[in-house]
Amino acid sequence: MLLAEAGQVEDLVRKLVRVGLDRTVGYVTAPLKGDLEPVPQITAEAAKGRWEPGEALLLDVPSGEEYDGGHIPGALNLYAGRVMRHLDRVPQDQPVILRRTAGDRSSIAISALMAAGRRNLLNLAGGLREWQQQGFPIEKSTENVGV
Repeated sequence: MLLAEAGQVEDLVRKLVRVGLDRTVGYVTAPLKGDLEPVPQITAEAAKGRWEPGEALLLDVPSGEEYDGGHIPGALNLYAGRVMRHLDRVPQDQPVILRRTAGDRSSIAISALMAAGRRNLLNLAGGLREWQQQGFPIEKSTENVGV
């Protein structure tokens, strides 16, 4: 179920299908009763400050091919569409920073993890592009080890 304006639904459904979430049953345009939880954002600079000393895990949620093309060193690769099938790989005892090249899939993955009761999740604002623009380290793989 989506909370969106009518003009956004087609685009949002297409984005959800791309990450393996293909059972959208409808949408509502009016706010639901109760509070909606925003997806917390973190800048590349703040993420690096938590990642370097090991205070947060970086979770890369692009496809394996995208991950191989460039990722943050030491990041766990878990495709956004498979996050719910592999909840055991996402730690609960430390902050988890999710990243995608541009940010769409990480927001979807965070929403799914939050719906499963996970907290202490942050979305890397600007994704890998912002990370690279700051001059922070990137590595490429020739062999994907993610799920």
